[in-house]
Amino acid sequence: MIVAIHGFLGLPSDWSLIPFETDIIPVNLWNDFRELNLKDGDDAFGSWAERFLDSIRAMKTKPTLLGYSLGGRLALHVLFRRPALFAAGIIVSAHPGLTSDQARRERFRNDEMWSRRFAQDSWETVLRDWNAQKSLQAPPADGAPESIPLRRDEHDFDRGLLSRAMRSWSLARQADLRSAIHECPVPLTFVNGGLDTKFRELVAQLAMTRSQSHIVIPNAGHRVPWDQPSAFVASLRTAVPA
Repeated sequence: MIVAIHGFLGLPSDWSLIPFETDIIPVNLWNDFRELNLKDGDDAFGSWAERFLDSIRAMKTKPTLLGYSLGGRLALHVLFRRPALFAAGIIVSAHPGLTSDQARRERFRNDEMWSRRFAQDSWETVLRDWNAQKSLQAPPADGAPESIPLRRDEHDFDRGLLSRAMRSWSLARQADLRSAIHECPVPLTFVNGGLDTKFRELVAQLAMTRSQSHIVIPNAGHRVPWDQPSAFVASLRTAVPA
């Protein structure tokens, strides 16, 4: 069984587009975030993780935790808190954390800009510019013939919620998780697209243990599961315990 956490500007239904070979339980980050009622300065990562863990404790079996992008960062926070509750972790296109105060300041300014834009700009404009980011560029059509487009309609989102989540779950507010990754007792599999140079190299630089592995899927960008769905599912066969 896999519990799957979507990314920013994602939806639980995104996972239904992937031909998984096992049962999937999708997480709805937006419902969770709304119910947290966070105040400025609250630990959004820790608050969400503790709430999420309550649902995991109620399960009869240990699930594999799968997280994509923001969902991957949140998954790491969960795994580090209560590793004994999980059989394994699969972290897709997720950042392990910034390593300097300057980088955090720069990232926070950037995320503040996006936060304002998601609250104020026309949906078409902000979506166009969001998708134009280099890390989100899709591979060429001939390199990803199975590519699944992710449609994003404004009525599927609470824009105020998106704006607040961008600020609360900013990478600038996340600790550097590299040492925690190295010490994590849960088997971890990191998955990146071969075309997603920045994130692929971030993971390649991690000091991994024997129970941790890095899978790079050719002709996939940041949105690996939807750029190359069959190759992504195949990569999970060794990552998900039988």
